[in-house]
Amino acid sequence: MRVALTGAAGFIGGHLAGALAERGHGVRAVIRPGHDDVPLLRLGAEVSCADVRDADALATAFAGCDAVVHLAALTTRRRAAPADYEAVNVGGTRAVAGAASRVGAAHLVLGSTVGVYGRAASGEAPRPNTPYRRSKWR
Repeated sequence: MRVALTGAAGFIGGHLAGALAERGHGVRAVIRPGHDDVPLLRLGAEVSCADVRDADALATAFAGCDAVVHLAALTTRRRAAPADYEAVNVGGTRAVAGAASRVGAAHLVLGSTVGVYGRAASGEAPRPNTPYRRSKWR
C-alpha cells in the first residue's frame, strides 16, 4: 500500500513513517518546505513539500496513494493566535480530506490529541480548554 503521511517530519509522523516503511509500505512524506527531509529519505520515503492549507498542492502530493494519514498540525510548541490554529488545524484538515477524496484515496486516517477532552469527566461531552485543543476538536 502507498501511504501519504502529512506531518511526517514531526515526532509521531517520523515514527509512523518508519513503521510503515519497515512493514513494506510505500511512504510519501508530506512536509512543509524547509523541514529536514534527511531522516525520511533515509527510510526510503518519497518526500513531497506542501502546506496543509493548499488543497491543490495536497492533491499533487497524494496522487497515486491508497491511503492518507493526516498528522500535521499547528501545535502548542509554536505559540499562535487562535485564528492560526483554526486555519491550519481545521482548514488544513478540510483541505486534506478534500484532496484525499479528489485523488480517490481509499482510506483517510486523522490523528488528533486526547486534549480535545479538556477537563471533561468520563461520559461528559468534550470540553477543550485551549485554542489548540478547540481547533483539534473541530
